[in-house]
Amino acid sequence: MSTTTLAVWHYDTAMGAAAGEVRLKDLQQQGAVRVVDTITVTWVPGAEEPHLGHLLRHGAASIARASMLGALVGSLLDQRQSARAAKDFATADAIRDQIKAAGIEVEDTPTGASWSLR
Repeated sequence: MSTTTLAVWHYDTAMGAAAGEVRLKDLQQQGAVRVVDTITVTWVPGAEEPHLGHLLRHGAASIARASMLGALVGSLLDQRQSARAAKDFATADAIRDQIKAAGIEVEDTPTGASWSLR
């Protein structure tokens, strides 16, 4: 029987997070787990912004709309759009600021909001 699980791991250091990535890759290679999608966010103390990584794919372009990150950003943009439609601009601006703080640039276009990694 197969079970789908969303796991979030928090490490106190960037080295701990890197070791966790290595362990996850090892478990996948051994067939102990099947990884569908994995996003890593590493924010080193003193850095101005986090580093986003993708365990299964390489390059920022691969962390896009078909990934977990895409689903999360899409959900936030839907919430932001609902707030804008309700003329709750303080909430809409706060959501945009949260997205931007995570290293994601939002652009409003006539056909809706689009996003990209900074």
